[in-house]
Amino acid sequence: MAILPVCPLIAQADRALDHDERFLWQRLSTATEALSSLSADASIRVLPTFQRVPDFLPDVVFGAELSQASQSIAEIATSVQRSNVPKLAFIHTNQSLGDWVDTIARELRVNSNLQAFNLFVDPNETANHPPLEELLREALAFPPITPFKPEASSDE
Repeated sequence: MAILPVCPLIAQADRALDHDERFLWQRLSTATEALSSLSADASIRVLPTFQRVPDFLPDVVFGAELSQASQSIAEIATSVQRSNVPKLAFIHTNQSLGDWVDTIARELRVNSNLQAFNLFVDPNETANHPPLEELLREALAFPPITPFKPEASSDE
């Protein structure tokens, strides 16, 4: 499984631009260490952070137009699939990205049979979300996608 952290740079007066990214990498490091005891078949590859998110987020720095951001992230996913990695987990820290990431994940499942997951990690830790380790363990255990194959017509 490949993991693509999706984390925008947000300009807010009370915290650093990369606050959410540092938080995410801290959680990701802890989770991957805990999962390292799994078999070699369940290897995890962590990709560099994707920061060129759509610019519809308030206070986003270096945002991109929706179509550009979507195309960029789809190209990364295609590269992951070409590397024979069957699963891709998008991990993000901004609830406003949830619908966009979910749409990308759905399109990947339909168009390329790449199993994609949309995982949210709350940087404020105010909600009762499951730990990242648990989310990744479930994604790793999820059965592989069976590619769609149209059945032959029996009308002869």
